[in-house]
Amino acid sequence: MNTVWQQLEIAALMGAGKTAPVTDWPHSLQTLMESLSGRDSSRELLMQLAILAPWQRAGQQLPVVDALPAAEPEMTLKPLNTEARRCLQTALADRQELLPALLQALADGAYHAPHASLPALLKLAEQRRELRLPLGKVAGARGQWLAAQNPAWRWLTGATLPVDSDAATVNAFWQDAGQPARELFFIRWRLADADGARGWLQTLWPTESATSRAALLALCRHGLHAADTGWLDSLLDDRSKPVREQAVALLMRLPDSPWRQRMQAAAATCIQVKRGLIRKNLEIMPPETLTPALTRDGLEPLTAPSQGLGEKAVWLRTIITGAGCEWLLAHSSMDAQTLVAALGKTDWKDVLLQGLALAAPATGHAGMLNVLLAQSLSPSQALSLLQALPDQLREETLMQQAQAAKNLETGLMLLGQRLSGLTPWRWSEAFTTAVLRGWQGLAATVNPGPDYLRLRLSSLHQPLSLYGCTCLLPALPPGLPEVAETWRFRLHAEAALAAGAPDTPPNSAAPSPMPEPLPNHHRNQESDHE
Repeated sequence: MNTVWQQLEIAALMGAGKTAPVTDWPHSLQTLMESLSGRDSSRELLMQLAILAPWQRAGQQLPVVDALPAAEPEMTLKPLNTEARRCLQTALADRQELLPALLQALADGAYHAPHASLPALLKLAEQRRELRLPLGKVAGARGQWLAAQNPAWRWLTGATLPVDSDAATVNAFWQDAGQPARELFFIRWRLADADGARGWLQTLWPTESATSRAALLALCRHGLHAADTGWLDSLLDDRSKPVREQAVALLMRLPDSPWRQRMQAAAATCIQVKRGLIRKNLEIMPPETLTPALTRDGLEPLTAPSQGLGEKAVWLRTIITGAGCEWLLAHSSMDAQTLVAALGKTDWKDVLLQGLALAAPATGHAGMLNVLLAQSLSPSQALSLLQALPDQLREETLMQQAQAAKNLETGLMLLGQRLSGLTPWRWSEAFTTAVLRGWQGLAATVNPGPDYLRLRLSSLHQPLSLYGCTCLLPALPPGLPEVAETWRFRLHAEAALAAGAPDTPPNSAAPSPMPEPLPNHHRNQESDHE
């Protein structure tokens, strides 16, 4: 049977006129197929295919398989109430951008995801990796059972295996699991017990490939702390360059690491403070050659310019980055504003500012971050500095940048561009109010249609919907119906989750029905849900 079908497939691919006719038909089809011969060869081939396909299917029998074992009963997580399940299903169907927050809310309340929604959630998490960790917290026993049936969902084992499992269980898991499951498990272990995860990784280290070692080392940024320093410093002697580079990247995040102290010693020879009659000046002397110690710490000879910088400039930038902002401020006895101004008067201004822009986010020095944001830096550097600021200071800086633009529309567009490159956070009431006032001001100035504003400020529209302070819902301008709808849904979902599991006592608070659109009036304090 397979031979006949294969012959027809070949004829369809090559052309009916270029292949020999099929003659070895099944006995029950022999007479019918012979009656088709002598017609147009292409038409004959199509009719043969049309007859053979249902005949083949009609003769097949379904395979007999053993019954699957039943899923274990859920013992640790609670079921959701009906309204919360409905909200999650709505988000899964139409508001997937809200799923990370909803899954985290489920995890915080120790609820499991509805069984009917789990296949779709697992399917979605195949592409959206950011959903995997929160989904692992709420998948429960049914999710683990589903993952066991589908190889594409085996990554879930890394998000559900207890991190305090015995060594034999962990080793067996590590041998059988794929890379996504391994990474999820290791991240969870680092967050729960960084020292235990590091110790286990050290025993595993000699057996892993260079690529795997570099990938696992990069995950050590989760739960990174001072106890990791000694091991990371020893990896500067690893035979793999990617491993050494990852070790340097992690050591840069530790303020008192031996690597940073060596960079500070090197920086002391490169930056000399000269005291004048009125003010201090800086004399910059980049290294002329590399010592074995500097080579071990990540500096290397260059055969061609890197990002437009020559060899000495790259070395100097690396040393400044490693020395860190706090050391540079103490070494120069200057504040951030004065130090940046003094560096700007040297021949190495751009290199030194790049080094500071790389150093400031690693330690989160707010004063230096703000001063550097006023400099002419690349967009990627500016986003890195903004990301390192505390939420309130980041919001203040973003609004200052928007207000400094040549007009209101340009400022709002710039704000939207900045927000699209930053990790989301829940906006404060003050920041949300400022964005809404800007939107209203633009609408009043140019009197555009609603479609114009949505198109011109599309990068601002979605973050306003997802992260804006929902307590301002009563005062939301009428020109933002999609934002109002999303805010109402967020409030309703939060209320449904707060209402508890289905066994909530009758006198407990229950979620109210989805509210109707609210009129645009002054804010009512009683509607503050945040």
